[in-house]
Amino acid sequence: MKSSTSDKAAKDAEELKERGNLAFNEGDWDKAIAYYTKALDFRPDWGIVYSNRSHAYGKASRHVEALADAIRCVELERKWWKSFLRLGEAYMRLDRYREACEAFWQSS
Repeated sequence: MKSSTSDKAAKDAEELKERGNLAFNEGDWDKAIAYYTKALDFRPDWGIVYSNRSHAYGKASRHVEALADAIRCVELERKWWKSFLRLGEAYMRLDRYREACEAFWQSS
C-alpha cells in the first residue's frame, strides 16, 4: 500500500510541475509559483522544482525568495550546473555581484 501511495504522490508532483511549467511559459509567474509549491508539498527534496520556482520568483521580482530556492536547489543538486546558474541569477538581481560571479563560475 505504501508504494502505491508514494507512486501516486510522485505522479501528482510531476503533474503539478508540468502545470507550473505551462504557467511559466505563459508568463503567469504567480500561477507557476503556486504549482511548483504544491509539487514540493509532495516531493520536498526535488531540486529541479526549486530551480524552476527560483526562476519564476525571479521573473516575478521576488528576489529574496528566488535566492532562498536557489540555495536550496544547490543543497539538493550540488553537481547540477543549473542550480548554480539559478544561484548566480538570484545574486545578480540582489546586486550581490561577487557571489553571483562565484556561482556562475561553479555552473561552468
